[in-house]
Amino acid sequence: MEVRLDGCTVRTTTKDSRHLINLKKEGVTMPIKWSALKVSEAMDMIEEYINKAVEPLEQARVVANEARNIPNIPQYVDQYLLRIIGEIDRTIGGSQWEPEGRLKAGIQSVRESLPDGAIDEEKKKLENGSQLSLVA
Repeated sequence: MEVRLDGCTVRTTTKDSRHLINLKKEGVTMPIKWSALKVSEAMDMIEEYINKAVEPLEQARVVANEARNIPNIPQYVDQYLLRIIGEIDRTIGGSQWEPEGRLKAGIQSVRESLPDGAIDEEKKKLENGSQLSLVA
C-alpha cells in the first residue's frame, strides 16, 4: 500500500509490523538501516537459481501431460496429474492464468519494495569508499 502525506510517500506492508519501507520527501531518500543492495543481489541470485529450475519443471509438465493420455487411467490419478501441472504452472508460469509465475512475481514484488535510489546510493558509497570529500 502506498500513501502520500504532505509531499512524502510512505509504503507499508500488510504481512508484518515493519510499516515504514520507503519515505521520500523532495527527492531525497531517507536512510535505511538495512542494505537494499544486498537484498537486490539476493534477488538476482534467487532468480538465477529459479531460471535453472525452469527447464526441468517444464519437462516435468510435459511428462505429466503425456501421462494423462495413458489408456484407461483412473480419473482420480488424472486429477492428481492435473494438480501437479497446475502447481508447476503457478510456480514457473506458462499458463493463461499464471503467465509469469508466482516465484518471479515474488521477486518482482521484493524489487519494487526497495526504496527508490537506495541501490545506486549504496553503490556510490562503495565506489567512493569511506574517505571524506575535500570538495563540497
